[in-house]
Amino acid sequence: MRRASIALMTLLLAASMAACGGGPTATRESAVATTGTAAQPSKAPIQTSKLPRGGEPVRLDPARFTAQIDNPYWPMAPGRRWVYRETDAEGNEQRVEVTVTDTTKKILGIDARVVHDIATGNGQVQEDTYDWYAQDDQGNVWYLGEDTKEYKDGKVASTEGSWQGGVDGAQSTAVVPASTASATPAQSFLLIASSSLRVPTHHATSKVRRG
Repeated sequence: MRRASIALMTLLLAASMAACGGGPTATRESAVATTGTAAQPSKAPIQTSKLPRGGEPVRLDPARFTAQIDNPYWPMAPGRRWVYRETDAEGNEQRVEVTVTDTTKKILGIDARVVHDIATGNGQVQEDTYDWYAQDDQGNVWYLGEDTKEYKDGKVASTEGSWQGGVDGAQSTAVVPASTASATPAQSFLLIASSSLRVPTHHATSKVRRG
């Protein structure tokens, strides 16, 4: 999980730190708004109301999933966009733009929403990623994989972070529970914190310092 998930964690962490009165700050503003091999069937138990913990295997039922993601903690309607900036300890700044597309990709029989995520630094693309998400019938958001390219001097330097649920043993995972009732302790903390800073309707800008 790379840039898009970092964007989510950035916003939620900003919310949690703001609730505690310190740490990174996030500002909000109104504005506008594929690859992989055939997956093999899994022998893991089919998904139930209880979310998997850690690396616990799970088999997803496509009939229970949709690409229409309206989880209140991270709604992903097509056209939504987030922009944030990261600054490392050396002062290097990176701009990351995350856009929910109107495209879907079939993964494990599930229509997954394609989210485009591009990171730039010094005016050059450093990473270009397409992430795949879907929501189950209980409102939990699942991360089904990504197609990512890292760039150096304008050329693709690595695709190492790419993966797809069901391919070569890769495991899809629930990244945003519908509520604290089905969340792990860590997820519960983030969801409770984020309730004080919900994701904006269309466009968000946050600035985070790393290191």
